[in-house]
Amino acid sequence: MSSEASFSYTMPGMSVTLEAHFVFNPGGPGEPGNIEQRKFSFTLYNVITKPGATAQFPILLTPLATLGDITFQLNFDPSLNVDIDNVVVAQTTTAYTLTHEAVAEGDDAYDEGMTSYRFTLSGGSMVVTEGDVPTVTPILTFPVVIPVDIETAVSYKISINQISMTLEDGATQTAGTRNGRVSIFKNGDANGDDVVSITDAVAVVNSILGNPSDNFIEEAANVNDDEGISITDAVGVVNIILGEGRGQQTTASAGGAGRQSAEDVSPD
Repeated sequence: MSSEASFSYTMPGMSVTLEAHFVFNPGGPGEPGNIEQRKFSFTLYNVITKPGATAQFPILLTPLATLGDITFQLNFDPSLNVDIDNVVVAQTTTAYTLTHEAVAEGDDAYDEGMTSYRFTLSGGSMVVTEGDVPTVTPILTFPVVIPVDIETAVSYKISINQISMTLEDGATQTAGTRNGRVSIFKNGDANGDDVVSITDAVAVVNSILGNPSDNFIEEAANVNDDEGISITDAVGVVNIILGEGRGQQTTASAGGAGRQSAEDVSPD
């Protein structure tokens, strides 16, 4: 029997059974499963879009108690252009004032290799009625402008950290997080192999017939950026192959062309 962090055991010449006993210790340093943190969770999406697009990227919060002021830091891959002056505070919040500042080199929270901003929501509240079922609540949405010449078939990281929230009793609290990313694919690259070819046109046709492949990327296949996949998109793929299509998407939004999903990522 041992309580050490590491354990060595020499096997005898017979069958043996080793049984491990684990004790949850939420007071441990850096413990990600701290019980108090479970009251609050920030979620960032995974957004799929194209070069030249402006993707609307939301920040979501699941609160289990009424909150006052909220501060957090967002970190972006420097290949992404964030329209920091056009961030929109969601109507689900109450009377918050939003301020932001760049996190510069030399700041304790500076994340080398990333572009970081510190956001503060002050003077308002997010009210949760006792006994309500937890809901994912939008806090704000920010535009991410995708350069036309960005490397494609690549996912670019967006993370959240440095979270501090004020509770009703004046105490402060942090939160759990799910980081996100923006995945960029060429217009017409329906199978995500970073080449627009006749295979992509076939993939679009198969999707129209109700047989989409497992790697089918609807956002890239929707060449004309309308409400759905149609034969016009298959023709558009062929035109791109022949050099007749522009291959650019102009806009993508949280409720429109960009597909979004949440994925667990270790906060950093």
